[in-house]
Amino acid sequence: MPQPVVDAIFYHTELEAQIGGYEAAARMAAPPDAVYGQVAALIGAKPQEIALHENANAAWCQAF
Repeated sequence: MPQPVVDAIFYHTELEAQIGGYEAAARMAAPPDAVYGQVAALIGAKPQEIALHENANAAWCQAF
Protein backbone atom coordinates (compact mmCIF):
# COMPACT_ATOMS: atom_id res chain seq x y z
CA MET A 1 0.00 0.00 0.00
CA PRO A 2 1.13 3.55 -0.60
CA GLN A 3 2.28 5.37 2.55
CA PRO A 4 -0.69 7.81 2.56
CA VAL A 5 -3.05 4.82 2.71
CA VAL A 6 -1.11 3.24 5.56
CA ASP A 7 -1.11 6.57 7.40
CA ALA A 8 -4.88 7.01 6.94
CA ILE A 9 -5.60 3.49 8.19
CA PHE A 10 -3.33 3.98 11.19
CA TYR A 11 -4.91 7.34 12.00
CA HIS A 12 -8.44 5.98 11.80
CA THR A 13 -7.60 2.93 13.92
CA GLU A 14 -6.10 5.19 16.59
CA LEU A 15 -9.15 7.46 16.42
CA GLU A 16 -11.48 4.49 16.89
CA ALA A 17 -9.46 3.37 19.91
CA GLN A 18 -9.80 6.83 21.45
CA ILE A 19 -13.42 7.75 20.75
CA GLY A 20 -15.14 4.59 19.47
CA GLY A 21 -16.09 3.28 16.05
CA TYR A 22 -19.35 5.16 15.46
CA GLU A 23 -17.92 8.47 16.58
CA ALA A 24 -14.81 7.99 14.43
CA ALA A 25 -16.96 7.17 11.39
CA ALA A 26 -19.09 10.26 11.95
CA ARG A 27 -16.03 12.48 12.34
CA MET A 28 -14.43 11.10 9.18
CA ALA A 29 -17.58 11.44 7.02
CA ALA A 30 -16.79 15.05 6.14
CA PRO A 31 -13.55 14.49 4.13
CA PRO A 32 -15.17 12.17 1.53
CA ASP A 33 -18.05 14.63 1.13
CA ALA A 34 -15.53 17.37 0.34
CA VAL A 35 -14.30 15.36 -2.66
CA TYR A 36 -17.42 16.25 -4.65
CA GLY A 37 -16.61 19.96 -4.49
CA GLN A 38 -12.95 19.35 -5.30
CA VAL A 39 -13.75 17.19 -8.35
CA ALA A 40 -16.38 19.67 -9.52
CA ALA A 41 -13.90 22.55 -9.28
CA LEU A 42 -11.33 20.51 -11.18
CA ILE A 43 -13.61 19.95 -14.18
CA GLY A 44 -15.73 23.09 -14.00
CA ALA A 45 -18.94 21.46 -12.78
CA LYS A 46 -21.24 21.76 -9.77
CA PRO A 47 -20.82 19.34 -6.83
CA GLN A 48 -24.36 18.01 -7.35
CA GLU A 49 -23.39 17.03 -10.92
CA ILE A 50 -20.64 14.68 -9.71
CA ALA A 51 -21.16 10.95 -9.22
CA LEU A 52 -18.36 8.85 -7.77
CA HIS A 53 -18.28 5.05 -7.85
CA GLU A 54 -15.98 2.35 -6.59
CA ASN A 55 -14.75 1.46 -10.10
CA ALA A 56 -15.31 2.17 -13.79
CA ASN A 57 -17.51 -0.90 -14.32
CA ALA A 58 -19.91 0.11 -11.55
CA ALA A 59 -20.05 3.65 -12.90
CA TRP A 60 -20.77 2.42 -16.43
CA CYS A 61 -23.55 0.13 -15.22
CA GLN A 62 -25.08 2.92 -13.13
CA ALA A 63 -24.99 5.37 -16.04
CA PHE A 64 -26.57 2.98 -18.52
